[in-house]
Formats: sequence, structure tokens, C-alpha cells
Amino acid sequence: MPEVLQIIKALKTLKYLLAALIIIGMVWYVGLNKIITTLLSANPLYVILAGIITVLIFGFAGLNIKLILRHYNYQLTWWECTKTMGAVFGLVLLLPSRAGDLSLVYFLKKKGVDESTGSAVMVMDKFVYFIVLGFFTAIGCFIFLPINIATYLLILLLLFFTTFTIALLTQWGSNKIIWVVNKVFKKLDFNGYLPKVKNYFKDKKVICANITIITIRWLCKAVAYSLMFLAFDIHIAFWFIVMANAVEIFMSFMPFTPGGIGLKEGASVYLYGIVGVAPHIVLSVFFILMALAYIEGIAWMVIKKW
Repeated sequence: MPEVLQIIKALKTLKYLLAALIIIGMVWYVGLNKIITTLLSANPLYVILAGIITVLIFGFAGLNIKLILRHYNYQLTWWECTKTMGAVFGLVLLLPSRAGDLSLVYFLKKKGVDESTGSAVMVMDKFVYFIVLGFFTAIGCFIFLPINIATYLLILLLLFFTTFTIALLTQWGSNKIIWVVNKVFKKLDFNGYLPKVKNYFKDKKVICANITIITIRWLCKAVAYSLMFLAFDIHIAFWFIVMANAVEIFMSFMPFTPGGIGLKEGASVYLYGIVGVAPHIVLSVFFILMALAYIEGIAWMVIKKW
């Protein structure tokens, strides 16, 4: 067991090194001075508007969690759910891998939601998110990419979705997940979440509402991207941004770097290059959005304590 843990730690270190090398390589290739000059030229009005839109996304995330909790007869307020999702987002940014996602169960437990229900809420929120992501990614792949690369990515998408389904929505998979969680996170108890997940699938109205809300969140994120490009006087078709964003997010789930850092930026440079956007503009947009994300994540963690 100690040898396995050492291997896991070594792989994590390699992932961070690979991510750093990719980012440094792109910055070196594009030119640091060119990126800095571009960043300084951004129209602050559009940057502020993009920041406001990204904050609104947390409101929809809170509404989504509130609806799932109401299905299980828990009546948390929209504001409490919004603060919780903001704090979870902050921890996802700060903690390695996706460990921050599990903080949702912890925060809900502090509000009186039992751990099996909290884990079911987390699983269903992610499951519906992946459904929406998969839909836009599948369309985006065939619009932007050569048929052979698009087919390869769709196979990866299907494998990812199948693995997710088996791991979290079957008895065999849930037993393995529960064992791992109990070993690594001793203060969390996921036992009993699977029956509650199956119960959720019986409520078609809640599922449709969740899909609608997550789709709206996705469109809001595309609006934020559109505003950021407008900050550099770059006009891109909205539908293009929606589909490109889906492919980028899918790349972030590739297990080669933590959170897909470097991979999604590289994918963005390629995709937006299709419509003639220069690499230094794309990287500048991503660096500003990344800065906004960390500012908002930390701010939500502070607000959550109030």
C-alpha cells in the first residue's frame, strides 16, 4: 500500500510538471511581452461585464442544487445553496485533482443534510452536467475537427461517460467508490447514496429542470467568453464559442494534467485559430478568466463563512 501511494504522488508530480511545461512552452512560443501588451490593452468595461456574468453562473448552480435537495425533502434557501456552490468552486481550484468536489457533501452535512443524500446530490449534479457537456462536445467535435480526430475524441467521451456511469451508478462501482472514499476521506460516509440516486431518476420534472438550468449556465459561460473577446475587439459567432467551450471543458477531464491545465488552453488556441484569432489573444482571454475564477472562488469561500 505505501508503494502504491508513492506511485500516485509521483504521478501527481509529473502531471503538474507536464502542465507547467505546456503553459511555459505556449507562453514562450507566443511571446511573454506580446501577451503582457495584449492584457494591458483589454477594455476594462467588457472585463467587468464578463466578471458579473461569471458570478451569475453561481446563482444558477445554487438553484440547481436547491431543486435536487427539494426532491429529497430538504428546504435549503437559494442563497445558502449558491454560497455553498461558490465555496465548492473555490476548493476545486485550490485542491489537487477533483477532491474539492467532495466538499459539497461536507458543506451540506453542516446544514443538516445526511451524507448519503449529500453524495447523491453531488453525483446527480455532475451526471447531468456531463450529459449537457457530452451533447455540446459531440456537436463541436464534428464542426471543428477532422473526422478522424473527432471520432477519436467521441470514443474517449463515450469511454469517459461509461466509466462514470459504472463507477457511480452501479452497485459494483458504488461499492468501490465507497471503499475508496472511506479510506481517503475518513470523515465522509457515502454508504447508501445509490438508492437515492435511483430515486432521483424517477422525478422527470426535476431532471428536465436540472438539464435546463445547466444549459443556461453553459450559455452564460459562453457569454462571458464572448465579452472577453470583445474586450480585445474580437467578434466571434456565439454558437462557435458555445461549441468550442464544450470541447475545451472536455479536454480538462483528460487525466494527463491536473484539471486539464495546458490541454484546454492548447485546444483553445487551435479552435479559435480556425476563425483567425491570434494565439496571444486566446491566451490573454484565458489568463484573465483564470484570474477572475480564482478571485471569485476565494471570495465565495470568505462569503460562505458569513
